[in-house]
Amino acid sequence: MNVLGALGYGLVNVFHPRMLWLMVWPMLVSLAAWVAVALVFWARLAPWIAGLLEQWTKPVLGWVPFDLGTAATIIANVMLLLLFVPAVYLTALFILGAFGMDRMVDHVAAQSFPALERRRGGGTAGSVWNGMVSLAGMALAFVVSLPLWLVADRGSGTSRPS
Repeated sequence: MNVLGALGYGLVNVFHPRMLWLMVWPMLVSLAAWVAVALVFWARLAPWIAGLLEQWTKPVLGWVPFDLGTAATIIANVMLLLLFVPAVYLTALFILGAFGMDRMVDHVAAQSFPALERRRGGGTAGSVWNGMVSLAGMALAFVVSLPLWLVADRGSGTSRPS
């Protein structure tokens, strides 16, 4: 089988109803869990973040004659939304890796490779452990990359108007 044939075969398998359900249910569970967390904590967390933002900007923008409270509240809500979306995706990936991957492998093995011997290695505990290690690695990479957000791109080749 050539590369295009393999990609086409994979595309057909991805859109199989069982595979689609195995990809959708973790997202629904994750979304429900994070919406519940947001309903409980958002109303308390947004004003707290807005207060911090006002505290940090007051010494810098103390000379501005108007109240920045509304802007701080909007920025706090945007920050929470920007944290909400990746949290939903990462939780869904964790749920899929821990509980759905075994079923995906079984489905693909039964459909495409019925003659292969299945050794039944691993399990849910190993999948959960791998998911926890992966999440810890992503969190570490995020923390390590935070200072890079402060570095300006000086080699982009674009020129500023004088």
